[in-house]
Amino acid sequence: MLSAPARVTRSLWHYGLLALCLGLLAACLVYPIVLTVRGGFAVDPKDFAKGLTLDHVRMIFDDPTLRAGLMNSFKIAACTTLGATLIALPLAVLAASYRFPGKAFFSAAVLVPMILPPFVGAMGVRALMGREGAVNALLGTHFDFLGNAKF
Repeated sequence: MLSAPARVTRSLWHYGLLALCLGLLAACLVYPIVLTVRGGFAVDPKDFAKGLTLDHVRMIFDDPTLRAGLMNSFKIAACTTLGATLIALPLAVLAASYRFPGKAFFSAAVLVPMILPPFVGAMGVRALMGREGAVNALLGTHFDFLGNAKF
């Protein structure tokens, strides 16, 4: 068992690491979003001291093409949400309530959409940075950025 000073030091270390992670998240994710939203409502996006306005939002609704695109986006979002709910809810009730042949395969297949994006991202990085990738083709080299063994 740790002594009281050791526990305090350990807790301070953990809270410091948490603060660092939250700071990085805020700097890399939240700050750019805030700047983008604030720029959308600023009179002059380069000088925020001039004030805020809703003219940019009004211009979206004044332009028939942008208004039609916005309505189309809302329709697509509503139909996609409704369709996904109509498909997923009965399947979730079925999977949670009943035993049936192939249930293990069905449960594993549900996880595929969560596994696939990182896999596709890794394939993209390999296509860019691999021995025969786009970066080497651009530079005219055969450097192995990823450190893969050549078989």
